[in-house]
Amino acid sequence: MAGHGEIRSKWKKEREKITLHFPGFRLLVSDNETSIIGWIYLNKMAYYVEVFFPSKYPDKLPEVRIPYHYIDPEYHKRGAKGSFCILGSREWIESASISGMINRVYRWLNKYEIWKQRNS
Repeated sequence: MAGHGEIRSKWKKEREKITLHFPGFRLLVSDNETSIIGWIYLNKMAYYVEVFFPSKYPDKLPEVRIPYHYIDPEYHKRGAKGSFCILGSREWIESASISGMINRVYRWLNKYEIWKQRNS
């Protein structure tokens, strides 16, 4: 299990990556919860994205929510808390970066935009 200083160092590095590569996002870290929030812009659409990292992270998958935008259930079903499964447990790597989750969500939304164009 990682020590307190090691965890703080990881959050600091992640905050630097997010600031550099995803300026529209913020990393929020508290004793109870860690999350990234921000906007992804695709094809004239703005998606507000929330990614919540459980207290058991990285042993448990993060939850992704897109609260203010309708995602067609024919494309993807929502979980019990309104979250989306962006990657499966077999795809999850405990060493995966938090900033990498933003990239995953971006790719997932891009695929959704392509699906919408083909199915409208």
